[in-house]
Amino acid sequence: MSPMSVVRNWMRGDESGSVTVMTAVLLLGLVLVMGLSIDVSRIYLVRAGLQNAADAAALAGARELNTGATGLTNAVTRAQAVVNEYGLSRTTVTAPTATITTVEFATSLGGPWYVGAGGVPSGAVSAVRFVRVTTAAASVPMVLAVKVLGNSQSVQQKATAGMSPGLNSVCDYVPLAVAKPTPTTPFATHVELQLQFVDQHATNLTNKDMIVLQSNGSNGANQNRDAVAGILPWCTRLGDTVPTSNSNSANLNNGPFQIEDGLNTRLNQYPPGNVLPPSQAHPDTNVYEDPAFANFNWINYRDGSPFQSPTGNTAYEEGGRRLIVMPIVDIGPIAGSVQVKGFGAFILLRKVVNPHPPSVCNDTPNPCGHVFVEYIGDPSVIGRGTYDPTLACTTLTKAVLYQ
Repeated sequence: MSPMSVVRNWMRGDESGSVTVMTAVLLLGLVLVMGLSIDVSRIYLVRAGLQNAADAAALAGARELNTGATGLTNAVTRAQAVVNEYGLSRTTVTAPTATITTVEFATSLGGPWYVGAGGVPSGAVSAVRFVRVTTAAASVPMVLAVKVLGNSQSVQQKATAGMSPGLNSVCDYVPLAVAKPTPTTPFATHVELQLQFVDQHATNLTNKDMIVLQSNGSNGANQNRDAVAGILPWCTRLGDTVPTSNSNSANLNNGPFQIEDGLNTRLNQYPPGNVLPPSQAHPDTNVYEDPAFANFNWINYRDGSPFQSPTGNTAYEEGGRRLIVMPIVDIGPIAGSVQVKGFGAFILLRKVVNPHPPSVCNDTPNPCGHVFVEYIGDPSVIGRGTYDPTLACTTLTKAVLYQ
């Protein structure tokens, strides 16, 4: 063998050894990168689970705000209850269940933030508009990237929710239009309002008259009943023209039984025949009634005293079923339709009384179909609605996630 052949064979062997070493190094690096990627992915999964829990808890808390101390207490309770439903079992990671360390409140997004319901100064309670939830730190054990990330990583998330700007498209409202001389001016607060039922043949509306609107384009009495009960939601905007109903639910001669049946489910009274069961139309959490307005009103309801739980049926877990939103319209002549000039949020003070036969209606303290309410007045959080910058706003808001 020539000297050159020996050199070439030696070089080939050296190259083979180098490739082997390089391959081993690259494989080790690939394993480390894969391990790091897996553990980082686990961190992100836990972080996502905690963020979902914080978001849901903050939104649930914001929906409870009612400008009173009970709203703050209920916000903490609901936030805690909701976050417990978002254990990290919802991810593929085995880790501690999500819990809350703090629930904070503020009158503006910029703060200051007050910890817990009891931490809000008495002068700021009515102005609270935002809820911030912080989850407890969850420890995520590292499996393949211990050398880089340590034995574990701590993950903690927070979310802020609060009242939206004033809405001008409102959903889930009760299709009973209330007449007012100046619809854009709010009703007086802290007074009892008797809304007088007028039937489909009315040609003129006076102050505090109440007329039935078509529900979602339908004239059916049962559809109106279900819409009044809140299980057939629909939406309309400020300025929309809505037809009035000509169904039996709008007919005073027959007695507005569908209006009675629908509204009274909110106070744990249901029509016979299981046509509107509690499983569909939950009662409010507080069904207390009192014939004297001074003994029970919005402040009493908001503060939870006096309080009466519904018996025999499961209450809607978030409460607020006695809070109803109704469109406000002009007084004066009407001809089969009305124009929505505003919306008002009211608390239903008592059940609707609808004696039979209708001829005795005007001889009772609570005439046929008349509804007794109190205007809430303060910015109120409702279920659904949207904001259109081209339209005027109401004082109604909904809970939205900010951060």
